[in-house]
Amino acid sequence: MGTSKYINLIKIEPDKEKAKALFQLSEKRLSKIKFYDEEKESELILEAYYEIAKELMTAIMLCDGWKSMGHEELIIYLSQHYP
Repeated sequence: MGTSKYINLIKIEPDKEKAKALFQLSEKRLSKIKFYDEEKESELILEAYYEIAKELMTAIMLCDGWKSMGHEELIIYLSQHYP
């Protein structure tokens, strides 16, 4: 399946080490979420989940040999290549 001409991606060498580092960072973020006060820090919880999702999507793209120029491109790429 080809990459859409409507998204701005840069072809790179696959970088599994950087992908692994992002995965580990997302695990750290996930483990800290339980310490937030749900009522007082809900915006921090939401932000943490957003960052986790973004890091995991970026890790997948790095393994595939692509770099995106924005967050929207991450979602478009994954929806096209991992439906």
